Amino acid sequence: MKNLPVSKSLILFLSCVLPSFALAVDRVGDFALLDQDGAFHQLSWYNDQKAVVFLTHANACAATREALPAITALQSRFGEQGIEFMMINSQGIDRDTVKSELRGLDTDLPLLMDDAQVVGETLGITHGGEVIVMDPGDFSIVFRGPVGSELERALSSIAADQAVAVTSIPSSGCEIAYAAREQHEQTGVSYVNDIAPIIEKNCADCHRENSIAPFALNSHQLVQGWSPMIREVLLTKRMPPGQIDPHVGNITDMTNLSDAEMQQLVHWIDAGSPRDGDTDPLANLVWPDSKWRSELGREPDVIVKIPPQRIPATGVVDYLNVYADIPIEDDVWVQGSEIVPGDYSVLHHVITRVVQPEVDPDSVRPDEGDDEFASQKLTDVPLAGLTGYVPGRRPILEQNRGGLLRAGTRVSFQLHYTTSGKEVTDQSELGIYLYPEGEVPEIVKSSGGRALNRSFLIPANAKDFEVTESAIVEKDAYLVSFMPHMHFRGKRMKFVANYPDGTSEELLSVPNYKFNWQLRHHLEPKFVPAGTEIVAIGAFDNSQQNAFNPDPEQSIDWGPQSWDEMFIGYMRWTHAEDLQ
Repeated sequence: MKNLPVSKSLILFLSCVLPSFALAVDRVGDFALLDQDGAFHQLSWYNDQKAVVFLTHANACAATREALPAITALQSRFGEQGIEFMMINSQGIDRDTVKSELRGLDTDLPLLMDDAQVVGETLGITHGGEVIVMDPGDFSIVFRGPVGSELERALSSIAADQAVAVTSIPSSGCEIAYAAREQHEQTGVSYVNDIAPIIEKNCADCHRENSIAPFALNSHQLVQGWSPMIREVLLTKRMPPGQIDPHVGNITDMTNLSDAEMQQLVHWIDAGSPRDGDTDPLANLVWPDSKWRSELGREPDVIVKIPPQRIPATGVVDYLNVYADIPIEDDVWVQGSEIVPGDYSVLHHVITRVVQPEVDPDSVRPDEGDDEFASQKLTDVPLAGLTGYVPGRRPILEQNRGGLLRAGTRVSFQLHYTTSGKEVTDQSELGIYLYPEGEVPEIVKSSGGRALNRSFLIPANAKDFEVTESAIVEKDAYLVSFMPHMHFRGKRMKFVANYPDGTSEELLSVPNYKFNWQLRHHLEPKFVPAGTEIVAIGAFDNSQQNAFNPDPEQSIDWGPQSWDEMFIGYMRWTHAEDLQ
């Protein structure tokens, strides 16, 4: 608690005069959850507040309903004095059920949804209607108990920057059950059958030797050693990267763990990360001995070496525009492509543009966002586009997509580097995968758009500055992917379809956007009629609460460097007429 030292003598005194108080500092760690509307909340983000008050919510619970008016009154009294108020539901029930109940309650408090129940277990939540007061600076619980005079007294002390004794008072209310934990306590969680498959599916591809993660998870010993960090990144939703709101849209490549996987991992770690069985599945994994990551499992058919660039140790590197020949003698059909950075520490992005043989490459400069669709001329023969690179970009390799790459074609590269404190030379490579020789594939032509806003000005110290922009789908089409793009201050972005009949639908929500993981999110093809408006709604955090913010005292507008800002919602679709 900021400026609130807990006096040992005061605690000793209170333990004598108030024997019903179980006084113990209970530090539980940071955590993050989405609320009933899909907004992201992380306890540590509120560390500029003196305290965060949680009312434990249980659906159809009289104790929660009875406590809510008093909590609302306390919010009116203390909400402007550095104390944040929320509710939390750890029943593991669905969002729609909770939202239905909230419509009958007179409250605007965000309700954090603990879908996997692991935060409730960590906080020791056992009943609805209980109040937990936490210090967002050190993640300790400073009050636990019912609404009443003791809670009011504690909040008054906190608001006045006075010493407060850690207080725990037994509460009664609707009991909250943790069935998964009870089951796992009885039967245990198997490293061989449960944990290793989760790590293999969600973590091991990056967390292995010679891959992009800073350490490997290729044995039980290593997973056990990193278990405390694994638990922390799970509860704060830092990993797996690129998590989206699982309740929005129909995304085919979601990186979120399931609730069951979260429970198995956390319960296994809490049990000491034990090993069972005679073999170690992670130690027996075999990975391709290649820097290329395509699911085809082979080297690219064509490799274009991007001209090497010397990157100084410090300073600002302007955008570089270079081009290279594509070493092919005949026209070929492209199945996919990927870029492998020469040095991950300095390469921020690569934007490519295919330059047709009759075009002077010196006249071509890729604009922001002109990646694999910049050169596609939607003619009878779809021409190939080639992928760009941003952190987290996967190889472009999809069934029935690609195009014709003509002999004599060149490729123009826009290169953006950031200095790392060490002078390096980067030579990245573009790999191109071809359809088998002689095969003329049936290519589905792709189109795309972007909701791009250059006219914003983010005020200094703004915590949630919202920006919107839209694009129109002019023909009947099937949406296939979205990708938000912002820089260090990017906070969230979602995509909403406004249909010609006046209805709306959320298609993707990225509630905790991270600059380091700019992923393209693929949809199960979604039909949208001609005239549909796709709106990108995002926000920037230009405050000191944003740990990545270069300078919260500066107002920020559009600019090319990472410490400037951009607002682009990329979208990709296929016209329905091209599928006939």
